[in-house]
Amino acid sequence: MRYRVDPLALLISLLTGTMLAAAPPPTTPSPSTQPVRRLNLTGTITSPTPITRLVAVDRSLADPLAVTKDSPQTPTKDPFVYTGQIDPKTGIFTIPNLLSGPPYDLIVYNAAGRWEGLNMDYHRLILPDKPFTPADKEWIENFVATEPQFTNKARVLWIAADHKHATLAVELIRDTDFHSGGSGDIIYRIELWYFERLFGGWAKDKNTERVLLRWRGPGNEFPPPAATNWQFVPQLGGLTIPTTGILPPLTVKLPEPTKKHGVARKL
Repeated sequence: MRYRVDPLALLISLLTGTMLAAAPPPTTPSPSTQPVRRLNLTGTITSPTPITRLVAVDRSLADPLAVTKDSPQTPTKDPFVYTGQIDPKTGIFTIPNLLSGPPYDLIVYNAAGRWEGLNMDYHRLILPDKPFTPADKEWIENFVATEPQFTNKARVLWIAADHKHATLAVELIRDTDFHSGGSGDIIYRIELWYFERLFGGWAKDKNTERVLLRWRGPGNEFPPPAATNWQFVPQLGGLTIPTTGILPPLTVKLPEPTKKHGVARKL
């Protein structure tokens, strides 16, 4: 064991001939640990047609490409996509044995398409009492639409923000020719972007984007059949299993498909 010695005390000891008692090493407080639990995520999802598949995704570990390719016909084998059970008549569901800690997003399938959860939390607490103004919204949406990038189309699907912090769900599309792409191929991505107000103006947080979904293929095959209507629903996202206490059941009604919050196609 190594000990810390005070240089001034050592000098005094040498001058006076007294023995120097070694000071014990500083103690490092042990990090507080929260118990890890496994609980069932339960609730009720109201859908106009029977739900055919329901999963919970740990986005921090799941492969975005595997999540994108998931469907009722070809379920992904990604170990961080957890399959749930749902009663198609009542909409009551259970997703068993989820670990406490990471937030989960739900993906719900029915005959109309795919409804996907988004975690719109910022790195800090969003304060609803300090508003995000229409001018803020206009500036950020214009920034997303005009910022140079690989994709040629970009738009905001959702914003969660206050006067200082903002989380954006952004849809990115490349439908012009690109290297190694076939004729008529497109690239489709959904990402989370984060912004902060600094010195009176908004700035995009660097290198913090999170890719949720990636799709690439012939444009006439998009959206995939399982996602004829591919909708993004914050109420289905950011669900965390608590380390203590009881997890309240989730209650969600699937919204009507709209182009404002995703891909909406008539059946």
